[in-house]
Amino acid sequence: MRALRTLPNLSVHKGRFLPKEKTRPLVGQEHIFVRVHDTEEKGSDVNLATHLLYDAFRERFDVALVLSQDTDLIEPLRVVTQDLKKVVGVGWLDASRPGKKHRAVTSFIRHANPSILGRCQFPDPVIGKGGVRFPKPLEWA
Repeated sequence: MRALRTLPNLSVHKGRFLPKEKTRPLVGQEHIFVRVHDTEEKGSDVNLATHLLYDAFRERFDVALVLSQDTDLIEPLRVVTQDLKKVVGVGWLDASRPGKKHRAVTSFIRHANPSILGRCQFPDPVIGKGGVRFPKPLEWA
């Protein structure tokens, strides 16, 4: 996140994870229930949809690229591409085939694979304000 914040004209809008315990049935033994730790993402899809719509209404972009496969974003994507006539693509982040709903409401879909993502990484290190260095995490090498 610190490296991203070195980019001009970029704003970061975070969601959060809400940890909770849930009761779930065991696979193959649905009559037996267990308590499990779970996390629920809160706010990310709403924040993304809100800013996509707001920026589209304000003419703040020519082309937007959404890095999410969340079907909760189908309607905001439709409004921006079909009603507001903006170009919006989706970066598809796994090997699955995009669904009909995503294909119907986006201007384009681009598949990202590990090779492409590897070529898109920041230099190591990223230099921030005041010369602060942000090294690449070792596991990304």
